[in-house]
Amino acid sequence: SDLSAGISGEVVHVDGGFNIAAMNELELK
Repeated sequence: SDLSAGISGEVVHVDGGFNIAAMNELELK
């Protein structure tokens, strides 16, 4: 998320992974 991007690169990496996983679930369902 944008908020995480302002906190740290590690948070962005993890947050981005969760966002991608959520998008994949929505598309599959």
